[in-house]
Amino acid sequence: MSDCFPLILNVMLESIIEIQKRSALYVANLNANIVRVIESNQDQIIDANRSQMIGHKDAEGKPLIHSRTGSANLSKAYARRMNKIKPDLFVSGEFQSAMFLTMPKMEEYFISSKDYKTNWLAKNYGNIFGVAPNNQPKVKAKNDKAIIDDYLTIFK
Repeated sequence: MSDCFPLILNVMLESIIEIQKRSALYVANLNANIVRVIESNQDQIIDANRSQMIGHKDAEGKPLIHSRTGSANLSKAYARRMNKIKPDLFVSGEFQSAMFLTMPKMEEYFISSKDYKTNWLAKNYGNIFGVAPNNQPKVKAKNDKAIIDDYLTIFK
């Protein structure tokens, strides 16, 4: 038994050194790792933006106001036709399904949509893309968890 102890200790030491190397490499590339994880986790961020829109809110958490009418309500005729009173930027789902996130650097990301209505909706409803202040803690917690989970993969 005592003859095996140095061998076991040597194997453990090699494992610890390997983990330390992987950890140092992850931390050395931390910015790139964070961007990679957040971009791969973009659906959760975009879902927060979508839920704001469905809840009739813009990126600041304020009511969606049509710039031409100044109203938070749809016109009576359109409201009857759509069976809703307030704008939620959802008709067929194409605009919200085409939403995407880009992250040019670690400190910021941008949300937009590839749908043809994007410019019209942004012009008429203002700042529609982004996570409202009241949703930011939830999104940050999800991002933090995803980054930690990604870091922990180096131990497997």
